[in-house]
Amino acid sequence: MGLLNKFLGFRWSLYVVKNGNQLAYAMHEHSALRMVGYVMGYFADGGKPVEPWSLLLNFNHKHQTIALRPEHFTRDGENVTSVLIQEIEAVDPGWEVKGGEPVFEEAATKNVSRSASTRLEASTFRRCWITSESRVNSPSTQ
Repeated sequence: MGLLNKFLGFRWSLYVVKNGNQLAYAMHEHSALRMVGYVMGYFADGGKPVEPWSLLLNFNHKHQTIALRPEHFTRDGENVTSVLIQEIEAVDPGWEVKGGEPVFEEAATKNVSRSASTRLEASTFRRCWITSESRVNSPSTQ
């Protein structure tokens, strides 16, 4: 599977973007929902990235992007809503694919992780943007 991903690329990416165009972190996977699962808890109770941060779900085959917003998630942050499913289906009719381990990448260093430690690094991925609830900063934003 790794060799195929190298040549064909991943179906979806989740980007953490600063100021609308500065890529800070990326997560790559074939399953959009699997990636969204890493961040949806931060949208509980209306939480969202705070300026200048945004989270973008990108369908790589067409380079179409969905900006993640609170209405894409249930109030408890445990599930996605039909709004997000409809937006995903609109850009990728074959979106229901089997997922695997996501690949995590830090844009500044190009460091990539494909190992089990991805979950640990994914927590760094989640902390790199500030939510209205948690007010957590990564060292790179200070």
